[in-house]
Amino acid sequence: MRRGQADTAPAPHDDLTERPPMLDYQAAVKVRSLRVVNPLGTAALCTLWTPAAYVTDRLTEKAPWLLDPALSPLAVIGGLYGGGLKIMLRNLHHNPQIDTVILCGKDFSGAGEHLAGYFRGEYERTGKRLRYVIDLEGGGKESRELETVVVRGKRSHTNLDELLLPADFRRRPEVVELRSDAEAHWADRVRDFFASYGPKKPAPDSRPDIVPVPRLESAIFPAERAGGTLVADGIAEAWAGILFRLDRFGVPVAFRKGKERRELLNFKAVIRYPAEWDPDELARDPWNLHPEAVERYRNEISDPENRHEGIPYTYGSRIRSWFGYDMLERTARDLAGESDSRHAYVSLWDNGRDPDAADAPCLCSLFFRKIDGKVNLCATFRSHNVSRAWPLNCLGLVRLTELVCELANGAPDKREPLELAPGSLTVISLSLTLNEEDMPTVKPILDRFSDAPFRMAEDPCGYFRILADHAAGEIAVLHHAPTGDLLEEYRGKTPDELSKRIARNLAVSDLGHAMYLGSQLERAWYCLAKGLEFVQDKTRLAWSGRGVSVREGRPLRRQVKRPFAETPSRHKGRESRRGRDAGGVPCPRRLPKGRLPALAGEDRLTFGGAMLTNALSGAPVPRRHLFSWLRYPEPTAGSSRTAELIHAWPVPAIL
Repeated sequence: MRRGQADTAPAPHDDLTERPPMLDYQAAVKVRSLRVVNPLGTAALCTLWTPAAYVTDRLTEKAPWLLDPALSPLAVIGGLYGGGLKIMLRNLHHNPQIDTVILCGKDFSGAGEHLAGYFRGEYERTGKRLRYVIDLEGGGKESRELETVVVRGKRSHTNLDELLLPADFRRRPEVVELRSDAEAHWADRVRDFFASYGPKKPAPDSRPDIVPVPRLESAIFPAERAGGTLVADGIAEAWAGILFRLDRFGVPVAFRKGKERRELLNFKAVIRYPAEWDPDELARDPWNLHPEAVERYRNEISDPENRHEGIPYTYGSRIRSWFGYDMLERTARDLAGESDSRHAYVSLWDNGRDPDAADAPCLCSLFFRKIDGKVNLCATFRSHNVSRAWPLNCLGLVRLTELVCELANGAPDKREPLELAPGSLTVISLSLTLNEEDMPTVKPILDRFSDAPFRMAEDPCGYFRILADHAAGEIAVLHHAPTGDLLEEYRGKTPDELSKRIARNLAVSDLGHAMYLGSQLERAWYCLAKGLEFVQDKTRLAWSGRGVSVREGRPLRRQVKRPFAETPSRHKGRESRRGRDAGGVPCPRRLPKGRLPALAGEDRLTFGGAMLTNALSGAPVPRRHLFSWLRYPEPTAGSSRTAELIHAWPVPAIL
């Protein structure tokens, strides 16, 4: 029988224990998923994203001697799932007797490319320095700035630190690529490689000091740990916002896998337009989502077949074949038949298997809801890694929504003509986490988010118009729906009184909108108290050692006693050309401030090139002219002239 084959084959290195004493394997950073085979071994097997347990099962069938501590040249077996390159490099550095690293298994993230490129010296110094916290021996901590080092691959890149570079290794291990396109053959290739493998000489007889894994320095601010909400237009914007919240408010936790993470509970992200994403934009810095990886993931999440050896399931197989039927097709038929159906619910959790399984799915449920020709999706994740999985998960969920729309539109038994399209996406993450070791990778995204100019989001609760009613001595706050309809009018003498009433009615939902509203109320109150003109978004208050001064705020003019129609022209008796050409009565080019003009019947007035035809008839008027009218209303008994005109005029056309 050929030497090195399974079962009865003799071990190719049966004299391993007769060599002079060598270094035994000692982990610099302990990881639960590592399996030590022979502490005196000189090779390491890296399974990438394939579970190490699956690899050992295949080797048990093909080459059991490779798992025998007395015969195997393998020191350790481990993977690179979840971004463990920093830890793996430190363990290799601390064990210079390991001269060979064999790569096998699936590589979805490009980690194998990064490892091989690192030892070939293919890395870049970025010149960017970040402040890290380093744990010292004895329990102390040190804060230090370190330069970021980037290792690039064909599909992605990874960020490392300058504490450990290839030149720091006493002997760089050789990286051997044994992955095969035919997955069934990789175990044979590993067996055949070790049949002729021999340790390299000379072997080091001492080990270097442990290089600690630095953690990016950041302050954690207090906040509600559970129940956070974020609303964004696109996936990239939502991703940056979630990373910022985890970096700022995430609670440090240590999971049983030995990794430290930031965590928020029951976090909800609402993406208004998830289908509007640009693959070229996501491929650029700082997002770095390669189009090939995105397309592969989108295909897998909608594929009912699991085409990966060693991976027990995919989301596509769970949704479309795991329980014996295709839930996407059932969902599409349901949406095509019932306009208000709430049965389009898909569960991925298998109660008979998953509670005790180590590889239970993170995505647990999908709920599709049809509203106004749009299919909105709400997805629930049990566990969610925001630095790696979150953006790909969202792009995959968009693909599922698109597929449901296609199936529903083409359903033969649909009750009405359908042209369904993807709508909003809501992602609920029961445990939203960010790995501490991923902080340098996501730092460029955080910097871009922090440096972006502030843009106040549109408040779904509506908007406000603020007026200073000097005649009544009150501030008028008019609350409008996003469509322009007047919802409610608040009146009060102080900002404190008004803000409490507005907050009690939950009329504001956006933090930026609330801060803006408060500043405008304060300006209106000051101008009201000082008898100054107030114009929303224009009046500015300047604070100095002498007190408060008003910029762009002017004293109120004396009211004009004569009716507007009798006001003489400024042009010494000549009529306004625009007024005469329009068939109107003589009028000035500028509307005088003060009393509102009295309009009756079909009287027509022109000013500044804009014509008004019967103010109560609903004719649209340019916004700038309307506000010059409404600035100082003439109050009537028991009501406000402002409110009367606002109700009478077509608000969507003028505000």
